[in-house]
Amino acid sequence: MRFAFYLPRARCRRNVRLAAYSRLREKIMMLDTKLGDDFSLDFISARLMGFQVPEEPFDPNGDWRLEYGVYTMSTTQRGPTPGGLVGRMSLTRKAVGEEEAELTLDYRKNGPGAVQHVAAKICCKTDALSTPVTWQYSAQVVDAQGKVYENSKISKRGRAEDGRVEITDSRTPRRLAVSGPFTINWALWDAVMRMPARESEPLRFTMLDHFDQIKRRQTLAFRKSPVVTLGQRRVKEQTWKELEKGRIRQTQWATVGGRDATLHAFEQLGEGIVPWVYWTDEQGRLLFAVAGLEVYALKTASNS
Repeated sequence: MRFAFYLPRARCRRNVRLAAYSRLREKIMMLDTKLGDDFSLDFISARLMGFQVPEEPFDPNGDWRLEYGVYTMSTTQRGPTPGGLVGRMSLTRKAVGEEEAELTLDYRKNGPGAVQHVAAKICCKTDALSTPVTWQYSAQVVDAQGKVYENSKISKRGRAEDGRVEITDSRTPRRLAVSGPFTINWALWDAVMRMPARESEPLRFTMLDHFDQIKRRQTLAFRKSPVVTLGQRRVKEQTWKELEKGRIRQTQWATVGGRDATLHAFEQLGEGIVPWVYWTDEQGRLLFAVAGLEVYALKTASNS
């Protein structure tokens, strides 16, 4: 007699998802700091149409202000498709001597009938990771009239000193178990613009995601420097097709214009995050950041 053992359907689906996740995690760990070509600029090709690389000089070690549009991608059976503008983010840098800089973040993302707003100031070193020294941030959700939703506002401060990281809010300060190189996710935007665009040993560090959420075993490394055509436009072209009895007019879309530009790609992998790819121009200015289904595309740039 043969016996068959059947798992409940929900449990089977869960086991399949866990197995798929494990295989993906194994591939990522084997790749270490290299991503496949399927995670490239093709993914955000719609954001490249009409995009112009700023021509003004840019010094990543100086004072500047960069503003980005925040986009989300939709998933269909054919794969990711372009989504609309869902928010804006600006990052401002002010040099404080040669060894420190102050970063100011303003992040706003729209949701159903609400806007998420994050504001922060980060005093960081000018080392490879823009290591934070002190930081403070606030986050809140407001409705369409700008009224803050009840219990949605938080404010915290952080400090790193003598190998210790401490977070303070309205309650008792708490110490984070962080040792070795570390940084904050938004400070990485400053760091990546000052990284050399050449093969080198990846940076290895712990990241404080959203200022106080520990994400260990992170790596940031140069990936490649492709030549990409930017600033193209889509136009309608009309032609006539001759038939046996008469002719018909055909309309089709064509891509015209654009300029070739050398971009540099840097990738971030690690525990607890989706892969990030940062794209800079030849001056180091960050043009695009791609993370999962979210895309940041540069809107304006100025030397503040």
